[in-house]
Amino acid sequence: MIRSGINLELFAFRGERAATGPRTALFLGRIKRRKGLHTAVLALGYLPEDVHLRVVGEVEDPPYLAEVGE
Repeated sequence: MIRSGINLELFAFRGERAATGPRTALFLGRIKRRKGLHTAVLALGYLPEDVHLRVVGEVEDPPYLAEVGE
C-alpha cells in the first residue's frame, strides 16, 4: 500500500512516441522542503536544455517556494 498513492487507472497510457519539441519533467506533490523540489530543480542542470520542469501541487511552505524559485 502506498500512502497518498496515485490511481494510475485514471490516466491513459500513451505508449512510445517520437521525441519532438521540448520535453517536460513533472514534479507532482506538496510544495514543502521535505518533498525535495529543490533536488528536481538542481537535476535540471544535468539534463538537456530542452527539458522543462512542470510543478503541480499545493504550496504548504511559501518561503521555500520562493527560495527554490531563486
